[in-house]
Amino acid sequence: MRKIAFILILAFALTSCEEVIDWGYNENPPLVLVVDGRITDQQMAHEIRLTKPVSELNHIPEPVSGAEVSILFKQGNDTVSAQLTESVDKPGSYYTDNGFQGISFKYYALEIKYEGYEFLAIDRMRESTPFEPNNIYQQADNGLYKVDFNFGGFANSDAAIWYYNLDWSHLPDSVFAPNGTKKARLAFYSLPSIDVNGLFLSGYETVYFPAGTQIVLEKYSISEQYAEFLRTMLAETDWRGGVFDTYRANTYTNLSEGATGFFGACGYLSDTVVVQP
Repeated sequence: MRKIAFILILAFALTSCEEVIDWGYNENPPLVLVVDGRITDQQMAHEIRLTKPVSELNHIPEPVSGAEVSILFKQGNDTVSAQLTESVDKPGSYYTDNGFQGISFKYYALEIKYEGYEFLAIDRMRESTPFEPNNIYQQADNGLYKVDFNFGGFANSDAAIWYYNLDWSHLPDSVFAPNGTKKARLAFYSLPSIDVNGLFLSGYETVYFPAGTQIVLEKYSISEQYAEFLRTMLAETDWRGGVFDTYRANTYTNLSEGATGFFGACGYLSDTVVVQP
């Protein structure tokens, strides 16, 4: 009987009054912009793209115009600031001058000032390790050719971004890429980790091309933190799978609070081959 009475009193106490409790926590600062860009050891104009975040899937991001964007690096004991210029024809895209060229093993910082906010990202430029452009394609059952996913450079490479630039527009045949042209650009990511599934493919449709196609294979060697960004980014998209797959979570970034995305410093190498029958 005593036990029943105690339960009734406890139930009455829990339901008879409610009090709003203010836990006093501080919310995270708002997400202001998204950064996408990299510099390399090529002498060229490098692009940094700034956009505003979107709240819904498939929305086109709004470019961030009017920001002050600089790349900082050490030259001896001095800190050099290379100012980027926003494109007139492409708002939200900021470019270094044509003479800018990164140096392997050096640290580079991206500094952004926008509407009273300041953001910073740092990455160390990797040296691009050489690769042998052999066996990068194979013959398909239909008599055409396709990319060989068993290309040894993928498996033996350090973390890298790869691009296959295919061009057979100079050939008279009628084979077209899925985009309706005789050109295609395919991206692959070799991200060595504990997961044996270290090669991530960019898309699902196989591109077939004829003999005589010119292939320019590009390799961007990336830092471990750039690789971590790509792993977490791919884990949030359709590139999922592997024995050690992860739960969905926030994407890794090297940007300070209020910004996301990644600023990378990469070593670059390329080679050209022609598909032989």
